[in-house]
Amino acid sequence: MEYKYRFSIIMAVYNQEAFINAAINSVLTQTEESESIQLILINDGSTDRSGEIAYQFSEKYDNVFYLSQENKGVSAARNLGMSIAEGEFWNFMDPDDMIDDTMLEKVYSFLKPRKKLTDVAVVPLYFFGDQTGDHPLNTRFSSGTRLVDLTSAGQDMIALSLSTAFVSKEAFKNRKFNTTLKVSEDMLLLNTILLDKLTLGIVSDVEYWYRRINGYGALKKTASELTFEETKLRFSVDATLLENSLARYQAIPKFIQNTVIYDLSWQLKGSAFQNDAVLKEEQKLIIRDQYLYPLFSKYIDYALIQQSLRLPYWVKKEIIERKADYLGNAAVQNAFSVTRNSYKTVDFEDRKATFVVAEENKENISLYFQIRFGSQYLKYQPDFKISLHIGRAVLKPTYIQSDSGNISKNLYQDLVVQEYLRFDLDKNNDQLLNTAIKVVISDGIKKKAIIVQYKKHEFSSLDDNKITIDAISENFATQLENSQLQIVRRDAKVNNSLLQEVFGNDRGEKFQYRNRLLSKAKPIWLFEDRPSKAGDNAEAMFSYVVRNHPEIDAYFVISEESEDYERIAQLGNVLPKFSKEHQEIWAICDVILSAHAEYQIFNPMGHGNQQKHEDYYKGLRILNKPKFVFLQHGISRSSHSLSPWLQKSNKNISLLVTSTLYEEQEFLKETYHYNKSIVKILGMPRLDELLISSDVNKEKLILFMPTWRKYLEKLSDEQFMRTDYFIQINNFLNDKVMQNHLKNKKYVIAVKLHPNLTKFSELFKKNDYYYFSDESYKLLFKKGAIGITDFSSAILDFAYMKKPIIQYMFDEKNYFNGHIFQRIEGQKEEAIYGNIYTNEQYKQFVNEVIQKIDDPVMSPEFQKKVDKDFPYRDGNNTKRVFDAVSSMMK
Repeated sequence: MEYKYRFSIIMAVYNQEAFINAAINSVLTQTEESESIQLILINDGSTDRSGEIAYQFSEKYDNVFYLSQENKGVSAARNLGMSIAEGEFWNFMDPDDMIDDTMLEKVYSFLKPRKKLTDVAVVPLYFFGDQTGDHPLNTRFSSGTRLVDLTSAGQDMIALSLSTAFVSKEAFKNRKFNTTLKVSEDMLLLNTILLDKLTLGIVSDVEYWYRRINGYGALKKTASELTFEETKLRFSVDATLLENSLARYQAIPKFIQNTVIYDLSWQLKGSAFQNDAVLKEEQKLIIRDQYLYPLFSKYIDYALIQQSLRLPYWVKKEIIERKADYLGNAAVQNAFSVTRNSYKTVDFEDRKATFVVAEENKENISLYFQIRFGSQYLKYQPDFKISLHIGRAVLKPTYIQSDSGNISKNLYQDLVVQEYLRFDLDKNNDQLLNTAIKVVISDGIKKKAIIVQYKKHEFSSLDDNKITIDAISENFATQLENSQLQIVRRDAKVNNSLLQEVFGNDRGEKFQYRNRLLSKAKPIWLFEDRPSKAGDNAEAMFSYVVRNHPEIDAYFVISEESEDYERIAQLGNVLPKFSKEHQEIWAICDVILSAHAEYQIFNPMGHGNQQKHEDYYKGLRILNKPKFVFLQHGISRSSHSLSPWLQKSNKNISLLVTSTLYEEQEFLKETYHYNKSIVKILGMPRLDELLISSDVNKEKLILFMPTWRKYLEKLSDEQFMRTDYFIQINNFLNDKVMQNHLKNKKYVIAVKLHPNLTKFSELFKKNDYYYFSDESYKLLFKKGAIGITDFSSAILDFAYMKKPIIQYMFDEKNYFNGHIFQRIEGQKEEAIYGNIYTNEQYKQFVNEVIQKIDDPVMSPEFQKKVDKDFPYRDGNNTKRVFDAVSSMMK
């Protein structure tokens, strides 16, 4: 058969004006003769210059063809391109990608002589742009260029994308892309073709470059917007492929099963579906239980599930358990294990215990452990017990709390159960000291000790491999003897062991440390806000303690490069962040008070600035366990769960300062593992000064404080300007209606971007009615008349002053993506002290801003809410915090 071209490159084009030139030129500059290449560009209703650029190439080159249609989607565009394709081999390259210049020559050399043996050859894919590296399936190419028999191929010998595949024209006879699909259309068509000859060509010495752009991606965006019906259709693709294979061969080839496993693994690794925000709660479960898991139960072999390198460990057990239930395979129970069809779904070795921390109390030594096991264990042995065995003594837990809320779910279910246990040892009972402590599991008949892991972290230094002794307090220490935990008193021998662990044989350093400790005349308190910025709750507390409590040695920690360094030095003692002096004072301090809770604040020893791992400062934390007081840097919102970040096993907070009733309620939830002796309503110290009359007068000023989005930080300027975040803020700041009213009333907007985003401030369109402020928050709060934010908790200081605030939530979905907090579904947000508007309510939002300019007063209903939510508005927060810390230290 004669062909006009060797290749037809069919490129569906939609809004890629920034990259389409590079994509087209990578095709036109091939070592393969250009006359043998047909490039078909289909403009799918682009709204930028992409179509114009594509058309210009078609006018310039005889082998470039331009087609155009209204926006119907990539599948319809490709089908249109296929209607004029005249090449022997077809490819469907994306318009923002590139291919290396030898691609077509080498693919043709491979495919042409093997055309009777295979219809498809695939090439390696490499990421470039904002992310670089290999595609996970590039392992297919490690054995070089070759032809693969798919009937006996391994897990990675699969193909999903027609962008990185070259397919013979004849294979497309009577076949087109399914235009009803928004995702997975490539996988369905390509694997339908592979079923014809059951072979796959591998061309390894070429490169397809796939552009990765932070915060973008058409496929990712499409998948996140699928409706319920579209989601069912998306999973029906896998079912169709499996059923067609079964009908054709009376068995499903392993490569098809592995293709489906790979395709579904991306969903099964996540806690939620990509389109979680679109689906209703009941729809999510229908998709999971009626459309996803049944694919494994009906079609996928046990062995392939078990052997899969793509499926997470606990997901495999869930899939096998469900499949066994579906097929009626009996459960065979042993002492602490369960087997289904020869595959273990419950295994004793899966039970993991992790030592968290030991603390000295008035009467006891409290030991905290995390216990983790598969949820299937509760199905078969719901009444198991955990206890500590110390010699002949058996200790029951003082309490057991669920900790599963602090680990990721798998598609809305807890495949792993985690519990948080506290055991109290009588510290005056010598029989419990210097004796191995075992964590034992019992089903009421049999008992077995669980292996305990000791992981060096921010407040416990014990390490299975390196550190075998660690201070609890001035009186006690933990130590590992033959990998088993013991509690010991800090006598001279133990203290020498601690010093030896930290300083080795360096007698000089041991002497200096002892000398510093013995020379300590007063309690030492350290204060810190951001590493390079003061002005928050820690500074307020530091200033108060320096002025009023000379019995305390107070030090403020801040970077020597900070613009606040000299100012703070005028108030009292300053320690340069991560300096030797900082490390040495930290090693003998009693308490750390901070507005932030990053690891380097309450444990600079473990993460010093460019410190080498073997540096002895890393070990100083073995000798000292200062209390940690978390002052917070804002009023926490009631719909934001911070437990994965702030829970006891991560931060071990000694005193958590709150300002509102709903904050206290949130932090007392079980997932945090704190009680009322730790979580206290005292009021943030920085709020005191806002209530004190001063020389700062209220001005005709609107304070606009949009908070950050994690995904924005690493974007280029060009990418940032394409985000909804930039577009909506820029539109608001340049709104003509707003500007006219600002002008008439002589108002101005002070924009306070989050510190992580100030680098983008120059990108916004300038005008005379707003400015980016570098003034302190405190000053802006005092002189501002109206506050506007999207989600910033800092603006709640404004509400504390009973000044009017308005919330403009212009991109709620993106806000909750990737932060340290999680949204609590169904939880009413209590931290609301003004009306809320979405982007769809923009006109109403602007109208209220205009109304507040005319009458800048908080409405009575929100003033009452401030009085209800904040128990203290008396200017004494700082004193209350000091008294609480002092009481805690006794």
